[in-house]
Amino acid sequence: MKKALAFIFASLLIQFYLGLNLYKVYAFSTYGAKKGEHIHIKAAPKAVEECH
Repeated sequence: MKKALAFIFASLLIQFYLGLNLYKVYAFSTYGAKKGEHIHIKAAPKAVEECH
């Protein structure tokens, strides 16, 4: 009984992992990779100017 439950649990984990990978491929192909900027990079020169 324990082996059957472990097999079902493992197969569900594998299906979940494969589903996430397929969704990731779909999302990147549909929307593309986000080319975001880091906000703290824009704020850094202001912080340096305030220190001097």
